[in-house]
Amino acid sequence: MVMKTGIPFLFLLFSFLSSFSQNISSYTDYLQKFYVVDNGRPIKLEHLPITSVKTSDDYLAYEDNVKNFKVYFKGESIQLAGFVDRYTANKGVVVYEASGVLKAFSKGENYVLSPIMKNYKSADKIVAYVDDYDRAFKVFTDTIYTLENLNGANKTIAYQVAPNTLAYVDEQSNLYYYQNGKKQLVLEYFENASYRLGENIVGFIDSYDYTFKTYYKDEIIELDTQYPRSYRMGKNMLAWIGKDGTFSLFYDGEVTELASYPPMRYALKDDILTYEQNGYLYMFYKGEVIEIETYIPEAYFVDNQTLVYVDQTGYVKAYIDGKFVEITRQVYTALKLNGNIISYTVNQNEPRVWFKDRELGF
Repeated sequence: MVMKTGIPFLFLLFSFLSSFSQNISSYTDYLQKFYVVDNGRPIKLEHLPITSVKTSDDYLAYEDNVKNFKVYFKGESIQLAGFVDRYTANKGVVVYEASGVLKAFSKGENYVLSPIMKNYKSADKIVAYVDDYDRAFKVFTDTIYTLENLNGANKTIAYQVAPNTLAYVDEQSNLYYYQNGKKQLVLEYFENASYRLGENIVGFIDSYDYTFKTYYKDEIIELDTQYPRSYRMGKNMLAWIGKDGTFSLFYDGEVTELASYPPMRYALKDDILTYEQNGYLYMFYKGEVIEIETYIPEAYFVDNQTLVYVDQTGYVKAYIDGKFVEITRQVYTALKLNGNIISYTVNQNEPRVWFKDRELGF
């Protein structure tokens, strides 16, 4: 996630066209040939320039020069369709739609989810959607499970997804939570429908007494007796600014007050909390508050176990899985992060990837 902007993104001699995953990235060379970089090894996929690309931890999905839709998976480029209306590459599944038909590609297999589809949302291995053909609200995680039958013509479902997690409010205003094939009722008569979803966790305002609560590990826990000013969701954790300005965190089943006053800004991505306070940049990671810098970097990004940023001298630095790392002192552009891969360009826009504690050039 970009917290602040200021780095120019230049489509020059080399262009990084995609987000970058833990083990897969891609680039287009000066001849417009398209390459995937799989575990540090470049493989040419297309001789002509592609029209779009998206990556995840497991897949690289793209449209070639004539809009054929393809997926790179386990060393092979596989054509899935002649065209798509839209597509998403997630960790665990590629979701795509063509002429209203919703499909998924997972572990080398193609699945038809719905021949008539109204909408869908996906995150990592989970896809939730309204199937207009069967008039049902369904979820896909390598198998299709019907959560609600929608018999009335005007029935709708409000829902949110996070990695491996789904929450929704049914027509009777009941709040439900779904994970790993198990559907659970969280709260009845959830009339205001004010909730947010993280991975393995739900934060919500109780419509009865307006207290702030979380549903975590099959238990409802009260976090604050008053409605918060704001809150953010992450993996097994959430952070919020209380009505009195107190900045707090729910982590590992416990509430911790981080400050008695609100930060300038804060964000939760995966299991890393970043926040700006008194002109410093901090992160909370694995139960510890870490001072990143005594100033606010011009730009910083977070994904998985990595925080990457540009320091005051223009060097690219990172905090990766518990340690500080200097990435490069060379002139760079197009700094990106996805998963644990850091990408940037140096010199005359030469592409570089930081992968497994070393720099790779192409």
